[in-house]
Amino acid sequence: MKVHYIAGVAFDSNVYLLEDEDPVLVDTGTGSYADTALEEVSNIVPLDRIGRIVLTHSHYDHIGGAKAFQEATGAKLYMHEAEARPLMGGDISLVVSDAVGRRLKGLEVEPLRTGQKLKLGRTTLE
Repeated sequence: MKVHYIAGVAFDSNVYLLEDEDPVLVDTGTGSYADTALEEVSNIVPLDRIGRIVLTHSHYDHIGGAKAFQEATGAKLYMHEAEARPLMGGDISLVVSDAVGRRLKGLEVEPLRTGQKLKLGRTTLE
């Protein structure tokens, strides 16, 4: 597996591409620079090969770009169930988007359980 680092801009989190048989993106930034990050990712792997986006936690600087990344790739979003369920239920207080003057609607997220493993090919992500 290769790990590619896409540097965040301004308040964006970094984005990571885990390149294996089934590439996975980790985090999406705020979305303000999604086009730039997606272009960088597409120079490494075709966007339609990315089937999963794992969000490390629900702060806006990590998930604000989730919709844009999801639309560009067709990928499913994944997040630990402790934050996924409240987020899907519309509790956006976890997002802290007001701190950067933004609002985020609920996202459709596949909950991950503690210890659950995602097979990427030769690599397993836990």
